[in-house]
Amino acid sequence: MSYLSRGISFNKLHSYEDMNLTLVKIEIETPNKKKIFEEIPFSNEQFDFSEVFGSQCYENRKIICTFNTLEQIEIEYVETLRVKAINWLMKNGRRDILRVDQVPGYYFSGEVIDGINPELVENQIYELTVTFDCYPFKISNEAEGNDIWDIFNFELDIAQTIDYEIKGQQKIVLYNNGANNVSPMITATSNFEITMDNTIYSIKQGVTEDDDFKFKQGEVHLLVKGNGNINFKFYKEML
Repeated sequence: MSYLSRGISFNKLHSYEDMNLTLVKIEIETPNKKKIFEEIPFSNEQFDFSEVFGSQCYENRKIICTFNTLEQIEIEYVETLRVKAINWLMKNGRRDILRVDQVPGYYFSGEVIDGINPELVENQIYELTVTFDCYPFKISNEAEGNDIWDIFNFELDIAQTIDYEIKGQQKIVLYNNGANNVSPMITATSNFEITMDNTIYSIKQGVTEDDDFKFKQGEVHLLVKGNGNINFKFYKEML
């Protein structure tokens, strides 16, 4: 997938506004599935273990950005350009938020691994190609249940309530309409017991973040027991 875009934001800087680099091309690759097959001896059949943990796994996504200097620069400034680009894009040894102007409402999580070297493309105009190694999914900027009407997408978003007052017990249906299982941040004013997929989870008063408590894709049916307010904050992830 290719876009023409105004720029990207990474490490709190914008490629054009802060670095004076023009984004002339960007390729946002679609991540490949991770397929895990096991052959059955003496048979033509095979088992697919790709979703053994409840969802399809994917390889990292590559985002390739090509910038140019737009204006002519002297040869003496090329090393300065390279150092500025390296310090901007490679100073962190971990994934950071990557925003692409042409993909509003979502952000990617990635880092630059390969080196950056300006190349002369025409008379004193230099080009830099940068490859981001990213988490497979793009992540919504806004949590589910937000009421920001101006950004609501009728094809991708679902209007839903994520805050509940529980008196004794209540059945709740939430919707994860993303492409990946997600773990919500649960904020509770008292202790609760939640049953999901025949498994009982104990939720303590305060904030709970548990990687084992995941909302699968689609409808999420919960039975919540307790008294008080409980909030489920989660962000959908899309391919």
